[in-house]
Amino acid sequence: MENTIVRMVDARVELYGERTVMERKVEGTWQPVSWKDLSRAYREVARGLSCLGFKNGDRIAILSENRPEWAFADLGILAIGGVDVPLYWTLTPAQLEYILLDCSAGAIFVSGVEYLDKILKIRSDLPELRMIVCFDPVPEDRLGDDVITFDDLLARGREATPELWESLGRSIAEGEADDLATIIYTSGTTGEPKGAMLTNDNFLSNVRQILEVIQIKNTDICLSFLPLSHVFERLAYYLFLYTGGKIAYAESIDQLIPNMGEVRPTILVSVPRVYEKAYGRILDRVRESSLLKRIIFVTSLRDRKSVV
Repeated sequence: MENTIVRMVDARVELYGERTVMERKVEGTWQPVSWKDLSRAYREVARGLSCLGFKNGDRIAILSENRPEWAFADLGILAIGGVDVPLYWTLTPAQLEYILLDCSAGAIFVSGVEYLDKILKIRSDLPELRMIVCFDPVPEDRLGDDVITFDDLLARGREATPELWESLGRSIAEGEADDLATIIYTSGTTGEPKGAMLTNDNFLSNVRQILEVIQIKNTDICLSFLPLSHVFERLAYYLFLYTGGKIAYAESIDQLIPNMGEVRPTILVSVPRVYEKAYGRILDRVRESSLLKRIIFVTSLRDRKSVV
């Protein structure tokens, strides 16, 4: 029964196998991740975390921009029954310190050295933080017993004992719909950030309700650019895993338009402000164009009376 996020993903892995589920642009080329790649990576993350002593109920944070490793970490944490805490990469060290202390995070995944250094600045004030895992390569002087690379974590997962392989299987099989999946912090209206606690079923029930009113197929492609640390993009991510579609991770918000031309997404999940900015840019270009082009533009809109 697909009553947890991890079991839902496993069912899609069985269904789609070598098909691409994600892609990210690396050194000018879009690199694909298959469903089998996703399954292998998240299981290695889960076993690696278990080797380091992490277990059911532990809070593990993620401080990173959108990328496939974000999903590997997320699903790996959920697979051991852990609770992930996504963090905005724009947060200051003081803001990060408050959240990491509030949720009692035992570990954190960071994207690169920039974010690693943010955490190292407050490391001495986080007594419960036992491990930092960096997705990107790290200079030797930053590594230590409590700072490792993502590749190192995956290697530990591959080399795990048979008992840990069996333990992971039991953890996935015993997962429940009402198990806590994540704590998402929001600034709210007053005071310090508040953590919203969401279960597996909070996400999956929303996904199923969305599909009752919006048709999304396994041939659809989504260009992901809103932060996965926000529940809106997080839900979209699970929605595409559920439907078997493909997620392409934009290089940045500044590269959104070029990336759209390269990826040709069929679905774009966004907020009004992004559409407003895009519309504003279009109008600026129209105003700077020739009279003939402005007439053609205004005429094509028909019901728009005063855009220039």
